[in-house]
Amino acid sequence: MVQGKAGSGKSFLIEKLANEFKSSLGEDSVVILAPTGVAACNINGKTIHSFLSIGVDGFSPLQGETLRNFQFKMEKVKVLIFDEMSMIGLTMLAKISQRLQEGRGSSQEPFGGYIVYFFGDMQQLPPVKNSAWYSEIENPKTAMGKLLSGTIERYYKLTTCHRQAGDDQRNFRELLDGVALGNISENMYSLLMSRRVSALDAFEVAGFRNAVHIYPTKVLVEKYNEEHLRKTGNPVAKIPARHNYPQGANATEDQAQGLANELYLSVGCKVMLRSNLWTECGLVNGSMGIVRKIRYLEGERPTSLPAAIMVEFEKYNGPTYDDGYVPITPLKRSWKIGENTVTRTQFPLAVAHAITAHKSQGLTLDKLL
Repeated sequence: MVQGKAGSGKSFLIEKLANEFKSSLGEDSVVILAPTGVAACNINGKTIHSFLSIGVDGFSPLQGETLRNFQFKMEKVKVLIFDEMSMIGLTMLAKISQRLQEGRGSSQEPFGGYIVYFFGDMQQLPPVKNSAWYSEIENPKTAMGKLLSGTIERYYKLTTCHRQAGDDQRNFRELLDGVALGNISENMYSLLMSRRVSALDAFEVAGFRNAVHIYPTKVLVEKYNEEHLRKTGNPVAKIPARHNYPQGANATEDQAQGLANELYLSVGCKVMLRSNLWTECGLVNGSMGIVRKIRYLEGERPTSLPAAIMVEFEKYNGPTYDDGYVPITPLKRSWKIGENTVTRTQFPLAVAHAITAHKSQGLTLDKLL
């Protein structure tokens, strides 16, 4: 287990560790997983749900051809690295172990006997509709998860914060630590209160006009985004994903590795990129931009999948087309449902006037409200 606060180098260490194992054990020996599409994209990994064929609402043992395919996929795997462990609950931990046991055939060892690493920060967000590792035992599944957490042999802590470095960031670092521990001093409280909108001058408030809003629930996020879609004053395009099997439409965004079943976009709306498309030029997961044009093929109707979404990104530094915009085209993701390989084709974009707190974990945002 490797723990470390935000900016302590966890993602960097994951990359180096994975490369080391690939060099010594083979290219296919390592799998990197995370609980959400955003987190998985940040580490060039896959979601736990998609790779391990774990449904969002239920869990059942793999059988027949599905089991054989999974065991074949795991044949060369020796190491699994899980990121954002704070969002992996005890019940999910039990499901992960059971699935990995299936990957090894008759293995009854914890996590199937694979080498398993967990990275994260237990002071960050807890899992949704699940029990955190430090929770009390509630049922047999959480009891099993608790037992599994006790099988982890070594613990490492990254103590240096590289993201908020220097004396000029000391107050901010201390504030983050205080909030995480629930230990707020008067100075920390004063610093927080100084950042209220009512405490800022008009010039600084104007600088936050297009800042992302963070909300605790999807309902509040959807409401805020819908309001701002209407405020653009432009028609809203409904963009349905394409699936090779009808049941693919029931999959969540996380199962489809960040691709939504339906997108609602309008020219002028704020969007967030949900995939690392061109890291060197700034097209990374979490990049913010504005939709400038929606391009359809000749003869296609607005209810079909467009050919491209033209986006003006804030920090893109590569070649551009059409007045400086970047064409974003549909991506295809695949996962297993039973014995079928299901695919979803959709744009790796999300309306981002507001996002949930869980979606924001792992992102680097310049400004937020």
